[in-house]
Amino acid sequence: MKHLYQSLELWITAIVILTFTSVKGQIEIQPGPAVTPEDMVENIVGDGIQYDNVTLQGANVARGIFSNGQTTNLGIASGIFLTSGAGYNIPGPNVACGSTGANGMPGHPSLNAITTSTTYDACVLEFDFIPESDTLRFKYVFGSEEYNEYVNSSFNDVFGYFVTGPDPMGGMYSDENIATIPGTPGTSVKINSVNNGWQFCGTPPTGPCTNCAYFNDNTGGLTLEYDAFTVVMTAYLLVVPCEMYHIKLGVADAGDGILDSGVFIQENSFESPKIEVQSDPFPQGVSDNMIEGCVEADIIFELPDPSYAPI
Repeated sequence: MKHLYQSLELWITAIVILTFTSVKGQIEIQPGPAVTPEDMVENIVGDGIQYDNVTLQGANVARGIFSNGQTTNLGIASGIFLTSGAGYNIPGPNVACGSTGANGMPGHPSLNAITTSTTYDACVLEFDFIPESDTLRFKYVFGSEEYNEYVNSSFNDVFGYFVTGPDPMGGMYSDENIATIPGTPGTSVKINSVNNGWQFCGTPPTGPCTNCAYFNDNTGGLTLEYDAFTVVMTAYLLVVPCEMYHIKLGVADAGDGILDSGVFIQENSFESPKIEVQSDPFPQGVSDNMIEGCVEADIIFELPDPSYAPI
């Protein structure tokens, strides 16, 4: 009778697991070198962006393209990832307090400047771009295995999006980090600036809260390994249309080279929405030869017939 009960219990458990799995799914990871840095930039670029001169610092295993994110609690369906460790540590469930891929790579000076310790295992994607309108924006999520055990310590893993180019208010941006806490310009997103406090491995964090409106605890989560990550955030910057800019998208360990942190950037969200140009057939005011984008063109405006009186 006991064996029959145990068999029935296992059968029911299997049904529950199969049913649950069909709902939750799994993120899919495509790392380098099969995915090139150019493939990654092409994946995230959306409307109104021209780009060139793509470079990447970091291990091939630390970066790539992801999909099927809509089946997880990440909040982004597809895009690219950059990590301080390994992409294969991203898929869940959350069963480890410290998954790591130590790549033995150097840090990066721009990331050193916005955290509290020397950085290691940096993964930095860079390229030149020309925006076609006056605003740059994109969406991202930052996650880490440094949560929750190393909150408020020197292991303050970090990422940044650094833009260099003309400032529409005058002068130049120089490594302007646009990955910041909403409403707090200059506060970069990192372990110590977005969290719900320190807590021992395997137990939910209980505070005190630091910008925890933007924080998702993933302790025991079923679809991603990272112990915690931010909500979907939007980075934006005012720019000068049709001028050349340079951007660095980077993440790194801080204080040592272990315990992965990573950033996910939404597909096609790196955009500078185009200015829509249309001609109005009545009154006749604009020539038919309108050209959109950062190119020169002649635009002819004509006054309407004086006898025309708009209603």
